[in-house]
Order: sequence, then structure tokens, then C-alpha cells
Amino acid sequence: MGWGSEESGCPEDLLTDRLRGCQSEQECGAHGDRGPLLPAARSPVTFWTVLDELALLRITPELSGQLEYLLEMGNRPNIGIQVLPISRGPHAAMNGNFVIMDFPPPDLPVVYLEAMSEEIYLEKPQEITRYQHVYDYMQAEALSVAESRQLITDRLASL
Repeated sequence: MGWGSEESGCPEDLLTDRLRGCQSEQECGAHGDRGPLLPAARSPVTFWTVLDELALLRITPELSGQLEYLLEMGNRPNIGIQVLPISRGPHAAMNGNFVIMDFPPPDLPVVYLEAMSEEIYLEKPQEITRYQHVYDYMQAEALSVAESRQLITDRLASL
């Protein structure tokens, strides 16, 4: 299972090819060089994310396809998208995006951080616990999946 927070934008796995910088399918392939970005609807893999509402407000009419893509992916039974409203105020994940990757036992979770020029993987139990607490707080403060879907739909309609 992968889960995480996105303070400044959408997780790359939820970006359309256009927002990932792909101008054509030939340039990036159907999903870029990495293969399928998100688990298929029947996959046992689960993907759950909490997006900051600011990420939705940055989408312009020319990029409305991104909101449509979020709604499409959010229809999959193994993908959850929640929005953390601006009205909730500052939150612990405002310092940056992260992904917590859970694996079947005996493997332990790993926290993935992406910086401008490097990727960082945290594996120490106390580091993972800290990020799990931040994520739990964000998920508790976020809108439900249904409320988030409505917010995304309303944002799309306003463009």
C-alpha cells in the first residue's frame, strides 16, 4: 500500500502526462518510462493520498484535464483521494511531500521523500512513526473521500 501527503501539488502518480511534462505518447509512452503509474482497479495494491486544497486551486482552465483525471482515478476501488481544506489552517506536512510505502510482512514500511535533486528513503522505525503520525493527523483533518470528490467536481465546474 502506498499513502502520502501532497502539500504543493498532486502526487506524480496522479498527474496527467501533460503535467508530467509529456507532450506526446511517443515522448513518454503511455505512462512514461516507469510503466503504469497507478495500480489497476483489480490490483491488490492500494494507493491513498491527502492533497492540500491549494493544489486544486493552482489548476487553470487549460489544465482542467488534471481534475478530470483525479475524479477518474478516484473511482477505482483501490485508490482513495482526500482533500485537506485550506480552512483547516497550517498542518504538519506543509514542509513537503512524502509517501509511506507499506509492504507485506516481513518487510517494514519505508518513507519516500523527493527533493529538488535527490530522492531520500527513510527506514528507521522512529522516522517512519513520525511520518505515520503526520499522515494520520492529515487524514483525520481532511474531507472524506466523498466530500473530496465533490470539492474536486465543484472546482472543475468553476473553471
